[in-house]
Amino acid sequence: MLEEVKKVLNVGAGESNYGTHFIDLYPASGRVMKCNVDEDKFPFRDNYFDEIYAECIFEHLKNPSHFLKESHRVPKKNGRIVIITDNAGLFGWQGKIHHGKYEENRSAKGMENDRHFALFTAHHLNNWLTSSGFKNPKIEHFINKQDELSFRYKIFLKAITSVSKRFSPNLKATATK
Repeated sequence: MLEEVKKVLNVGAGESNYGTHFIDLYPASGRVMKCNVDEDKFPFRDNYFDEIYAECIFEHLKNPSHFLKESHRVPKKNGRIVIITDNAGLFGWQGKIHHGKYEENRSAKGMENDRHFALFTAHHLNNWLTSSGFKNPKIEHFINKQDELSFRYKIFLKAITSVSKRFSPNLKATATK
């Protein structure tokens, strides 16, 4: 008996290979369909996907409500959504954001065109998901892009994150339709 292939929509795919279908405002390859996820209806029928995956896009959205409405429309019943985003509760953000240093820090790193519109805590993500009709949200403190970190820094970050979630750079939210 053949096993059905899991259909995964990668929203804001960039150059990621995770998934079976890909949409992005700025397609990085021919396999990625152009879609403004802040405004456009996702180009797929209702109840089609097993999973919606959005890595490092939620914080860049001007209209998270539209994104979540569409992300709730296209998965099958009991399909899941996975959102990976920056952790607004990260200790390092606090002084920068609340004392006006966020922009200076980005500019010093050559990131003048930063397109963050919001940062979220675990509580915020839970609120967004439940108010959009998703069930059983689970929010994890998460270290994204681990393969890009040095071995020593990975060990340090995991150890310090286990002491306090305030040192976790990312959040991973999962919920079901």
